[in-house]
Amino acid sequence: MNTNKEIVGHFNNLKTVIAEIESYLNKAQTSVLDDWQPIAPFLERNKQLSEPQLRHLLNNRKTNGLNKHTRKIGRTVYISESGFLQWIKEKEP
Repeated sequence: MNTNKEIVGHFNNLKTVIAEIESYLNKAQTSVLDDWQPIAPFLERNKQLSEPQLRHLLNNRKTNGLNKHTRKIGRTVYISESGFLQWIKEKEP
């Protein structure tokens, strides 16, 4: 039979595991949100594109397939960096 001391020890271990899982989930949610960038920060992190090039791609996103990697909230267009990379890989010959 478990003593009270052993039960408390198991309970504390469980609390530690739960805290670690919550920390991991919070980091995962943050990284998902960090993937979505407005145009200016996206261009700062991806200097190989010019603003006119990106705006052309975004203006034609419904026909070029980029639409599934963008979201418009109000007047701001957000671009998924991972989605954009996937879109570019799909365009490779």
